[in-house]
Amino acid sequence: MVLGGALVSALVALVWMTPAATGTECVARTNACQDRSGRQLHVPREFRNIQEAIDAAADGATILVAAGVYPEPFRIEGKRLRIIGSDDGRTEITSRDRGVMLATYASGGGGELKNLFFRGGACAVCGIHDGSAMPAALALKDVTMADGYRGVFGGFSSLVLKNVTVSATQWHGISITHVGVALKVDDVEVHDTGGVGLVVFNDGPGTVTIGGHFHHNATGGVEIIGHNGAINLVLVVADHNPQFGVFLFDASAGMALSALSANGHPTATGCQGAGLLVKHSSSVTVTGTIFATNCLGIYNSGSAVAFGSDIFDSNAADLGHEVGLPFSTTDLGNNICGENLGSANETLHACQDLTLDIQPPAPDDP
Repeated sequence: MVLGGALVSALVALVWMTPAATGTECVARTNACQDRSGRQLHVPREFRNIQEAIDAAADGATILVAAGVYPEPFRIEGKRLRIIGSDDGRTEITSRDRGVMLATYASGGGGELKNLFFRGGACAVCGIHDGSAMPAALALKDVTMADGYRGVFGGFSSLVLKNVTVSATQWHGISITHVGVALKVDDVEVHDTGGVGLVVFNDGPGTVTIGGHFHHNATGGVEIIGHNGAINLVLVVADHNPQFGVFLFDASAGMALSALSANGHPTATGCQGAGLLVKHSSSVTVTGTIFATNCLGIYNSGSAVAFGSDIFDSNAADLGHEVGLPFSTTDLGNNICGENLGSANETLHACQDLTLDIQPPAPDDP
């Protein structure tokens, strides 16, 4: 009995002196990880998959994911985590099921995604905004998305995209339904999507800043619909989109230092589409932008547009407005107007505003 009591006492002391759980132990003892927000969690060395690491991680933790293919989605709620793929080889999150959301953020979930490749799924990065709760601030850096239904989709309080590539989606490449505080798109490339490269479809108050290359999409490059916050389009390159390079619908905006070229498509009667298409927008100002080889440089459909220090070259027509709608077009000066496409007498239309019976496209479904 004395020996047994001593053994129990020794075991109790051993348990008391056991150090904090290791990463491997966190798999089974998730509570032990909650006070270790500064530690790095490793997948698959310590955790079998990304979701297990997320469940074990404390707010502010970093999850390092080794190179490999991970055929499982993950979801983050109520904590901000950095999930970083390998610098040595590709870290791919994938699903062949177009109904699966690969990375879902909801109810305060946020942080950073970096060095990751997403393939397939309903959306690669999905923000759940139900009106009462939405994701926290999220940044995507050095991320590639391909072959899904959409790349980025949903509502976010704050979203930053830096060096992100989206391609070969069945529908829009990036589709944002709500901007709470800010959307910043910088140095992105979106191409060969089944819809529009980037759609911002919401009445949110956040500031929208967009820059990047949007090309060879099935409909258009960038489309902003019904946004109430400030909109800044800077260093936007949109080309080879069949309907428009940029489409602003019920959205006031400023565009600068951009290039819109080769947007539009031939029709039986000539040409349809525009580099910049503006509809029902109260104030749009365009400066320092190149419009080249588009069907129309700028098409005004019932809006107020001002332009200055822009270059127009080899468009079928530089400026046009929809017949029967009130509009205003203000030339701020210092524009360079080159020759237009087609017959020689079309050069008379350089930087002149033409009345055109052309119906702009309806806003797209996100």
